[in-house]
Formats: sequence, C-alpha cells, structure tokens
Amino acid sequence: MSNDGARDPFIAYLHNLREERNLGALATLRRGLGRPIGAVPEMFRFVVPRLPKNLSPWDERAYYTIASLFALHPSPGGNGNLGYTLRELERATGQSGGEGVSSVERRLLTLLKSDTETLPEHLRQVISLASSKDLPIDWDRLLWDLKSWNYDDKRVQKRWAESFWRREED
Repeated sequence: MSNDGARDPFIAYLHNLREERNLGALATLRRGLGRPIGAVPEMFRFVVPRLPKNLSPWDERAYYTIASLFALHPSPGGNGNLGYTLRELERATGQSGGEGVSSVERRLLTLLKSDTETLPEHLRQVISLASSKDLPIDWDRLLWDLKSWNYDDKRVQKRWAESFWRREED
C-alpha cells in the first residue's frame, strides 16, 4: 500500500480505500456529499475510527467533507493548493488568457467568499470539474486548508488567490 505519499493518516486511509478498490466504502462516503454529519450514518463506520480526538466542530466537518469529496474524485498525486488546481483547470478548459472573468475564475471567487456553511457545496462543484479533466487533488493540502479556513487573516484564501493569479515568468 503506497498511500501516494499522504502525510495525514486519514488521507492515507482514504488512498488505501482507493488502492484496495473498496468501492462500497467509497460509494458510502460519496453519499455524504453536501449532507450534514449524521445524515448518512453509514459513513460513521469509515470515518469515526480514524478521526483525531478533541476536534472542533468545524474540523470534524472538514474530515467528513474531505471523505466525501475524495470518494467523488479519488485521485492520487495532487500537488499544490486548490488555487493551483483551479489554474490548471482553467488551462485544461482553454479559458486562460482571455478577456474578462472565466467560469473557473468565477468558481474560485465564489470559493474565496464562502463561509463554512456554503464551502462544502462549492468544493463539490470544483472537485467534480477537476475530476472531469482528470486533474489530481492534493488531499493532504486540502484537508489542512479546510481546517484553517476560518482564520481571521484569511491565509488559506490568500494562498489560493496567489496560486491562481500569480503567473510564472516565461
């Protein structure tokens, strides 16, 4: 079991579900998309034993959100934050470099404005798009970013914006 270099034990566990082709577990986790914790009680079996102790309510929700998003697009090998992934998505859809705001950029702006109530649904849409273009997600990074989403300094949102809009020099 390679777990694709995951650093977080929970993410390593999700990668192992994919590697073992545990389609039943992934289907169960996917049913949790956009639903509150407990709406799909079958998820508990896969998530609860692997949760760290003493989580804040938002951190707990982050783990459930990641579990269901991963099951939607169990991609190995992602690198970089979601801003970087969206930049790659913009390139893959041929929207980069044009005048005006692309649909991918609008999705990023929506994400950056999201609060903890709306963020999971907007993430689901972005992960679906990434899946449609076979773009991998750095699940460790996304979990870390979700757990840090509510910081007053908006550090995650700033990093995503920098990764999307800051272009490398040619």
